[in-house]
Amino acid sequence: RIIAVSQATAADLERLYGVDRAKIDVIYEATVPPMPVPAVRVGAIPGRYGIERPYLLFVGTLQPRKNVVRLAEAFARLLAAQDVPFDLVLAGAAGWLSEPLIEQIAALNQQASVAGRIHRLGYIPEDDLEALLQGAHGFCFPSLYEGFGLPVLEAQARGVPVMTATNSSLP
Repeated sequence: RIIAVSQATAADLERLYGVDRAKIDVIYEATVPPMPVPAVRVGAIPGRYGIERPYLLFVGTLQPRKNVVRLAEAFARLLAAQDVPFDLVLAGAAGWLSEPLIEQIAALNQQASVAGRIHRLGYIPEDDLEALLQGAHGFCFPSLYEGFGLPVLEAQARGVPVMTATNSSLP
C-alpha cells in the first residue's frame, strides 16, 4: 500500500509512476489546533518586525515553485493602481534558488508605488509566526504545486481568509 496526502498526490503517483490506484490510500494531513495567543501579543508582534499597517501574509520557504515573485508583482501592480490599506508580509527561510527571487522582490520594493510595503522577514520562530498568522487580514499562497498545502489549512483553522492557486492539491 502507498499512503498519499491528497487526491492530487494520488493522481500524480498513478499518472507519473504508473502506480495502481487500488494500491493508494489517501490520508489527509491535519494541522494542530491554533494556540491561543493573547490579543495584545497578536497586536505587538508585527511591530517587532517593522510592520505598521494591516497585512496580508505568505508563509513558506522562498523557492521558485512557491510563486512568491508573482505575488509580489501582483501586489506592486495593485499598489500602483490604487491605495491599498495592507502591506505584504513574506515569512519563511530562503530555499532552493532563492537568491534571484530575493533580488526581484527587493527591486519591486524599491519602486515608488511600493515604497517598502513588502516585508521579507525570513525565518520566524513558531510563537511569533502563530501571532502573525492570527493577526493577518488575509493569507496569500499562490504556489505552483503542493502535495497537500498545509499552510492553507493552518490559515483556515485560524479563520484567516485565504487566496490561493487552483492547481495540484490546493483547490
